[in-house]
Amino acid sequence: MPFRRALLVGWMLLVPAWALADSDAGDSKEPQRWENLVFPMPIIGFPPNLQNQIQIFNNTFTGNLGNGNVPTLELSYVTDRHLALIAILPFQIGSDGQPNGFRDLALFVQYLAAGSLRMDNMLSVGITTVLPTGRGSLSLRDWYVGPFAFAGQRFWHRLTLELNVAALVPITRGESARQLGADGLIALLLTKQRAGLPLYLQVEANTTTFLGGTSGLPQGATRSPVESVFIAPELSAGPFHTPLSDGTWIAGGVFVNLAGDPAHRLIYTLTVAFGIPNRYGY
Repeated sequence: MPFRRALLVGWMLLVPAWALADSDAGDSKEPQRWENLVFPMPIIGFPPNLQNQIQIFNNTFTGNLGNGNVPTLELSYVTDRHLALIAILPFQIGSDGQPNGFRDLALFVQYLAAGSLRMDNMLSVGITTVLPTGRGSLSLRDWYVGPFAFAGQRFWHRLTLELNVAALVPITRGESARQLGADGLIALLLTKQRAGLPLYLQVEANTTTFLGGTSGLPQGATRSPVESVFIAPELSAGPFHTPLSDGTWIAGGVFVNLAGDPAHRLIYTLTVAFGIPNRYGY
């Protein structure tokens, strides 16, 4: 039932917009540089292309330690044709035992490393840091730093594979667990190429492995190693024109915990992103 309800809500949001959109009026030009390639938007992960945008998430979760709602603000600013800065700040509204308050602030420096128009692919790399700004149990209680890589490969202008890999190492506390993460996306374009409202059917999988520590673990876990695994069916649409932005994205999905994090057994997610024009064209 949760899957069916979530998918129904997704279609209620996306299909009317698809039906009302003028698919020819919104057709965009072919990119002239590989830096201007645009890839489908994962919900948890990141596409490899740089984005100048404001993104708003709303995650509602249920689990064995209560329920919660986590609105999140993400700001991404392109400073150079090959460089972007990203900040993510989540806030949790808990119930049935879950706390209220800010979670940790995450900062990213993303560098566009390589790509090809002919091969239709892209790779970006960078550094991320997580600052212990969260309240109480909502914080990892340590300063984390680590590298990441985001890659995307499109086939036949319709099927896209994306992969994120990242590592986080604690800096200030020896008992904090190290983290190794991966996020994968398979996205199938359902509309014609460069339609006014591109619509994607997606499957996203996310895993994080916690090693060598007793803190900074998933809620309810007391020691490492622990591995959390999530999988989600998703619907995604974009980029398309709205009165607020010419580069609007909307996506929804349900993340199901397969292992390691029963406190977040189901996560219902809706996200909206608004692109901001910049001199580099993305």
